[in-house]
Amino acid sequence: VKQGVKIHRSLLNEGVID
Repeated sequence: VKQGVKIHRSLLNEGVID
């Protein structure tokens, strides 16, 4: 579950940074 959350956070961070 942690991996999925990490990936989700990475995608959210990318969207925020982009």
